[in-house]
Amino acid sequence: MGDLRDALQAALDEYADKPEKIQTLIAEAFELEKEKRVWHTFTCPECKTTKKQEVTVSVPDFRERAKALEILLNQAKGKPPERVAVTVDLAGRSLEQLSDEELRVLAAGHARPAELTTGTEG
Repeated sequence: MGDLRDALQAALDEYADKPEKIQTLIAEAFELEKEKRVWHTFTCPECKTTKKQEVTVSVPDFRERAKALEILLNQAKGKPPERVAVTVDLAGRSLEQLSDEELRVLAAGHARPAELTTGTEG
């Protein structure tokens, strides 16, 4: 397994030294397509009957383009930090009225309404 990793690393290092190849790779990532089989209906010019024929067409593969964009951005800029949405029902209480535990949960950004509800109105 080590030999394979070493060979792959060497190939990637050589590839990285050629900016035009990286630019080509990025351009190709935004042009990814997939083949889709569809039915085409047409009228025969000779016998005037309607016929169907299955054909294969190339269509943009937006899912794969989005994946490529995500990977390229993560490699270039780093993975964005996860955000935790905090919604807290303070029930009209000020911060001074919250317990130390409630303040810790709130400050950590992991607060959920159930964790802050004590059942007492203050």
